[in-house]
Amino acid sequence: RFGEDMGELVWEELNQVFDRLPLSAVIDRDIFCIHGGIPRPIPDSPPNANRIEMLQRISPVSGINPPYEHEDEPYRQMASECIWSDPAGEDQEESGELGADGFGESPRGGGTVCFGNKALDDFLAQHQLSYVIRAHEAHAYGVSLSKRARCFTVRGRG
Repeated sequence: RFGEDMGELVWEELNQVFDRLPLSAVIDRDIFCIHGGIPRPIPDSPPNANRIEMLQRISPVSGINPPYEHEDEPYRQMASECIWSDPAGEDQEESGELGADGFGESPRGGGTVCFGNKALDDFLAQHQLSYVIRAHEAHAYGVSLSKRARCFTVRGRG
């Protein structure tokens, strides 16, 4: 549409805009909006550390994949999980593949994680929220509900 030279410039400029968008948002103090999913707590952080406040400490221009060397590893992990994590499938919930914290390895591989009902329960309770709205997976009807209808995935195919 823009031609090869202009198309590359437009692509680069748009990526710079995306690099500066926040990783998450909270609507009406009730709905957590994120591209991928909820992040695990940062290792060695206090048990009730506010993960949403921690997300705000991540550099506005984060190197998600590959990460920038100047960023602290725990915050790189958190940013990556916000982008790439998914809800765990019911089979993962039932088979015990998830850890005691409700997180587990994603079937997608690549070191990504998934979150189960326990992880979502804890996150929503800790932050006094009711729902998560995310967009990382395409669904035939444009929306999918999971985790006892507390996690909405909104994204159509094409």
